[in-house]
Amino acid sequence: MSRTVSSAKELAVVTGASSGLGSHFVSLFKQLGFIVIAGSSSVSENNRLSFPLQTSQTVHLDFDAIESVQNFVADLTQASSEMPLKFLINNASHDGPRDTAFPKEILSVAYLKEWQKSLTVTSWGTAVLCDTLGGLMKNSAPAQILNISAASAVSEQTENLPVLSSKASVSQITRMFAKQLQGSVAVNCLAPGFVLTERVRERKALFPQKFKQLDEKHTSNTYLEVDDFNPIIEMLLANTTVAMTGQTLIVDGGRFA
Repeated sequence: MSRTVSSAKELAVVTGASSGLGSHFVSLFKQLGFIVIAGSSSVSENNRLSFPLQTSQTVHLDFDAIESVQNFVADLTQASSEMPLKFLINNASHDGPRDTAFPKEILSVAYLKEWQKSLTVTSWGTAVLCDTLGGLMKNSAPAQILNISAASAVSEQTENLPVLSSKASVSQITRMFAKQLQGSVAVNCLAPGFVLTERVRERKALFPQKFKQLDEKHTSNTYLEVDDFNPIIEMLLANTTVAMTGQTLIVDGGRFA
């Protein structure tokens, strides 16, 4: 990337940071010289920010637990008083069971739980951080929020209706907060296509028949790697006038063109 690494300390926050795109974005912003606060539900509840803030940290963030979210916001409120909060990536989502097939019967407790989980983590999680941290970011203008949706949520139907509905809502949440924070914080949405993350490769091994159908829909150039999203971050970091805001950027290798 062409951005010059600054000696001035600036904060970047990434949720859903334990794997996949989230993990990649954490590494990327560290390379660019940011102090990165990575939110993840997979670390201990005792993992909170340590002050004074001098290095990047991974902290507990579970959108199913209101106290966890309240602690996360409170700690970042203090952190933003020490250095400017310049970038927020809302990547946390619930994409279905990790090691089992998705429930097929919509009128079932299992299906309802999946829907509630998807809406809580993906929709509410995105909105609550846009609202709380977006307000803090006004003091660091110009600043950037990037909410992560999915190309499939805006381009085609899927059998996973809870994930589709929650991911699709991210685009509308983006537009709402783009208006609310207009002039100081740009709020945009990234809708990635099929990204070959470590988790996706693991699930391909678990459910070969399901992924065989996906393979038939993709050519080699429409499967994406995490590095394919670096130019998007570079473009947003150059958006110092926050002129581009409220947009959904579909990056899918032409899959849905």
